[in-house]
Amino acid sequence: MTAPARSFARDLAFGESVAAAPFWQAVYREAIPGFDQVRANGDDCRSQRLGIDDLVLRTDGSVVRVQKKARRSGDGSDIALEVVHEYVDGRKKPGWIEEREPKEDFFAYGFPHLELAYVFPRLSLAQAWRENEREWRAIARESRRLGLDGNPNAVSGPMLELVGWIRSWNVPNGGLPYWTHSIVIGAGRLIAAVADTMTIRLRRGAQ
Repeated sequence: MTAPARSFARDLAFGESVAAAPFWQAVYREAIPGFDQVRANGDDCRSQRLGIDDLVLRTDGSVVRVQKKARRSGDGSDIALEVVHEYVDGRKKPGWIEEREPKEDFFAYGFPHLELAYVFPRLSLAQAWRENEREWRAIARESRRLGLDGNPNAVSGPMLELVGWIRSWNVPNGGLPYWTHSIVIGAGRLIAAVADTMTIRLRRGAQ
């Protein structure tokens, strides 16, 4: 079974439409202490090209850098991690989850239609991916082999909260079209993996 395809153009248009809406301001106000205002970066902004979508200004003058993704549908139970971009000329480029030295402070994944968002410390999210990448890729491959991609009701055991691959078609202005391949993971599983990176054991048996 082929992984479900999504239109990047429609997702991007949706993301841009909610970027100026009160949704993200409300999310940042709840997630970031001392929230003052948010400034969205444009498509031609260097920060945006580095993955920084919004700059959140705090009342003490400091700035918090946020990368955000918005979903148009879904029940809020899973999150798509972009693994690789595959261009029509055969070139490949790592997705945002593969960024080894992310420049953002937080990653926000929102479902505006549900008034729901997940906000992760970006470095902890990167560490969680490094620690679990091999296992998650293996489970996703098995999910694809069994034809379970995108069908959370058909999985069990280790696949319960990792339902395989999804792909989206990208047509950038003035650039080559490409496919984005993402691993879809249950929100609860991802939250647990990120939380685990925040517990540091310096020696065996440390509490």
